[in-house]
Amino acid sequence: MFNFRFNITDYLNQIPSNILIIGIFFLVVVLLGLIAIYIVSSFGIMFAAKKNNLPNAWLAFVPYGRYYIIGKLGFEVYPKESKKHPELTWVLFGLSVASLFLGSIYGGLLALAITIFNTMAFYNIFKVIVPKNATMFTVFTVIVENLGGIFLYSLRDRIETIEVPENVIKEEKKEPKKETKVEKERPNFCPNCGTKLTKTAKFCPECGKEIK
Repeated sequence: MFNFRFNITDYLNQIPSNILIIGIFFLVVVLLGLIAIYIVSSFGIMFAAKKNNLPNAWLAFVPYGRYYIIGKLGFEVYPKESKKHPELTWVLFGLSVASLFLGSIYGGLLALAITIFNTMAFYNIFKVIVPKNATMFTVFTVIVENLGGIFLYSLRDRIETIEVPENVIKEEKKEPKKETKVEKERPNFCPNCGTKLTKTAKFCPECGKEIK
């Protein structure tokens, strides 16, 4: 009986260290899970960027640079011509960079602004890729961070088949001027003998000289 109580007490004394080990284990698992989610999300954003021939698609893996790619896709590539707003791309990217330097002062406001513009960008993207479920996909993107990129990764086949019209500056095609051959005026009289010539005469009917 004594040994049993002693063993229980001894085991209870070891619980804090066991909890610490379990806590560290779960922390590592969660950290690895978050890294995996970020990587998959980045692949989704990069795939959409490459599909639409955006330069520097690798920025999707950079924590603050990815907002530039998201802005490009959401404000310049997928919206219709009349709804394209390239300036919002720089607003979203600028807010993300500002949060890096001013996060300690205006962290809450900057995070809210980033969320708003990020949501707008993803809504424009989903409205083209999954028009019927665009609102639902956007809401989940707001609720769970990095979920938007994961959605893009899962929609790779659909993205591959969607043709997005490129912004091509239409240059007026100038048709080359057609060179008109100016026919040399034929002489009315033979330069050799002075005989009057017809308009189609190639030789003088009198002296036989070639008329050029």
